[in-house]
Amino acid sequence: MESFHEVLTRVAAGTGACPLNAHVMRYYTRPGVRLLLMPDAPTTEWALVWLTEAKMP
Repeated sequence: MESFHEVLTRVAAGTGACPLNAHVMRYYTRPGVRLLLMPDAPTTEWALVWLTEAKMP
């Protein structure tokens, strides 16, 4: 899959599932996709990162 929107398309088509963070419920609603909370799942944290220099193979 090349994008998050493709993930949601596959989920809506019934050909996939994907665990996500709770903020997705606020920003990425889509017809045909039901977002379920997993109360026993571990807490996740986010961090912003960026490439400081390009490395060529």
